[in-house]
Amino acid sequence: MTASEYAFLSYFYQLLFERAQEAQTILKQATIDGENLAFAQGRALAYYEVIATFTSQVDIYSLDEIRIGIRPGDSDSLLN
Repeated sequence: MTASEYAFLSYFYQLLFERAQEAQTILKQATIDGENLAFAQGRALAYYEVIATFTSQVDIYSLDEIRIGIRPGDSDSLLN
C-alpha cells in the first residue's frame, strides 16, 4: 500500500472517530434532556458499527494499524 493510500485511510479513520465521539457527546446530552434519545442512540451505534467494521477489515487485510492511527480499544471506548 502506498503512503498516500495510508494517508487517506488515516484521515478517513480520524474523521470517523471524531464524528463518533461527537455522536457520543450528543447521546449523553440527549440522555439528560430526554429529547431525541432514540435517534441519538441509533446514530452513536451506527458510528460504533462503522468503526468496528473498519478496524476489523484493517486487521483482515493485515494493514498497519499504527500508520492508520488505530489505537487498541478505540471502538470499545465509544461504548462508554
